[in-house]
Amino acid sequence: MQNTHAPVTPCGWLVAALLEAGVPLAEIEAWLGQRLPPDHRDRTVLPSEQYFRLFEWGAGVTANPDLGIQIAAHLTSRDFGLLGYLLENSDSLGTWLHHLTTYNAVFSQDAEISVMRAQGSVVVGYSPVPVAGFTPLQDIWSSIGMIVHAIRVATRCDWYPARCRFSTPCPADTSALEALLGPELHFDHKTNQIELPVRDLDLAIPGADPVLLEILKRQADGIVATLRQQEEIVSRLRLMITAHLAEGGFDTVRAARALNMSVRKLHRTLAERGTSFRNLRNEVLGETARAHLADPGIQITEIAHRLGFSETSAFTRAFKALEGMTPRDFRARSLGKT
Repeated sequence: MQNTHAPVTPCGWLVAALLEAGVPLAEIEAWLGQRLPPDHRDRTVLPSEQYFRLFEWGAGVTANPDLGIQIAAHLTSRDFGLLGYLLENSDSLGTWLHHLTTYNAVFSQDAEISVMRAQGSVVVGYSPVPVAGFTPLQDIWSSIGMIVHAIRVATRCDWYPARCRFSTPCPADTSALEALLGPELHFDHKTNQIELPVRDLDLAIPGADPVLLEILKRQADGIVATLRQQEEIVSRLRLMITAHLAEGGFDTVRAARALNMSVRKLHRTLAERGTSFRNLRNEVLGETARAHLADPGIQITEIAHRLGFSETSAFTRAFKALEGMTPRDFRARSLGKT
């Protein structure tokens, strides 16, 4: 079931890369548990956790641990939609970085990107949304690579960062990372960072169109404002539903009371945001169930109880209605078993 309110990631570029690497479409669709129609494949959007796991699965099935960094070296601005056009029409690298942090949510909500100055350097931070017990190696390497590659393309110079830091372990072979990012790579840090000299903020971006930039910014500002309005109530409600899953009985009456509004207003507010209490509850239930099922150490009976089901059979029926397969089948697929 597609979740439109949890963090999501456009990943048509990843699907295209997997197909180009020789992964059959049927295999990708089987792993996702959904069809990818040809006319919408380049606009595929997945819940961010599913995207992270698809990326890791893709690296495994192609036997290519450098998949992420190799993809990063070939992406263009069109792969980032409106965000990409905003960046390529920024007048300098400083403005480019400001637009990246301000408008990243227009493209994706799967990570926080920050920029700060420290002792004559500029540090760009990348923090993917956390997934319990899972490190999105490919996403981290590819995202750092995408930023560096995009800066190099935008400035039209042979630009390299002063150094890059990763929260990931050091891979056995760093040659692909070094080819794109340079030799100053540091691993097992608390955060993921790109460091560059302050003077690089003045690098010009040839071909930037200031008139087009203002038009694009107005469009992006409207999207960001809409996202913020949607996120506030939906995020609060999702947290409430998650907190009360195990006990059950958290309904619209209790939710409306907690949000200090009438039940009618709650229904109307959610409808204006293209969702409903039932949809949000199903999304939270599905996400939590998938996360638990990915851990082979938790029995399915225990998962059912954690999600508020007194009978495992009731959980099985509910999960199958949401995901199109039983919890047991989902676990087997997520663990790579047939």
